Amino acid sequence: MRVCVIGGAGFIGSHTVKRLTDEGCKVLVLDSFTQYCKEPVITPQHHYNVNYRHKHLLNDSTVMRCSTLNKGDLRRKLYGFKPHIVLTFASLPIVGLSKQQSEEAFCSIVSGTVNILEILRDMKCHCRLVYVSSSMVYGNFIVDPQPESVPCYPRNVYGGMKLAGENIIRSYHWEYDIPFTIIRPSCVYGPTDNNHRIVQNFLEAAISKSAANVDDELKVMDFSYVSDVAKGIALACLSKAADGGTFNITCGHGRTIRDLICIIRSHCKDFAVTKSKMADTSPKRCALDVSMAKSTFGYSPKYNLEMGVAEYLMFLKKAMSWSDR
Repeated sequence: MRVCVIGGAGFIGSHTVKRLTDEGCKVLVLDSFTQYCKEPVITPQHHYNVNYRHKHLLNDSTVMRCSTLNKGDLRRKLYGFKPHIVLTFASLPIVGLSKQQSEEAFCSIVSGTVNILEILRDMKCHCRLVYVSSSMVYGNFIVDPQPESVPCYPRNVYGGMKLAGENIIRSYHWEYDIPFTIIRPSCVYGPTDNNHRIVQNFLEAAISKSAANVDDELKVMDFSYVSDVAKGIALACLSKAADGGTFNITCGHGRTIRDLICIIRSHCKDFAVTKSKMADTSPKRCALDVSMAKSTFGYSPKYNLEMGVAEYLMFLKKAMSWSDR
């Protein structure tokens, strides 16, 4: 099985590449290597995470630089590789940054997806496109757990553009018979994350003995460990039964931010949080229903929040220690 993973050098992408190569797939990683950093400069810890991905997660794949916005280069690489599956993560990966850089978000999410589809349309052998979308397409959750069948009313730019990508893919499927699968992850955390999501921020604050800011401790999220998400995406790629389907790939359980704080304090007793009102326009969320992925291709997440935090904490301690040196 030949799988081309676009955006495969990123956080979730690199873990998924590892899953695919472990399954014996021949994997080509195409990535623009755009760095989305919270800090004005790339930190030593950022370097540590990127180096770890290349040394331990991407080491059995072929990695090449390529942007989905460079259609000619992308076409040559896809035609040369002749993939059975094209798996795309390529997009600006941060919800808040999409609000600030909406045109860049449009180019990376919508225009890049159209370029991929146009190339697949012209290929003689139609390979399946697996599109990594987001739970942000739902907007406010109305069912607990939230199934894939509910209507989508995104409340932010990121969710709107991800949903646009989904709809464009479906239209190309009906017009040009391009096989597809859509994946919706949520609140992914774990080793090598450079995007400063909540679990990374809280654990780094706990290790460095600084306080973390929290707005609403009772907010519920479906915290999903990256190795579970990578496993689910890989299973969807390798399963013919996933063709034409849309699947939630998450932990499948809603936990509060207070739960997260308590779990971190079981490892770092001095972890402090300060309550401060923050401008939060994120939609109301809870758990996602993963029963469709379970019944279709055997997805079974392993990590609850306690297990995931413990494993991620060990990784971060090594990463931060290396960064200090």
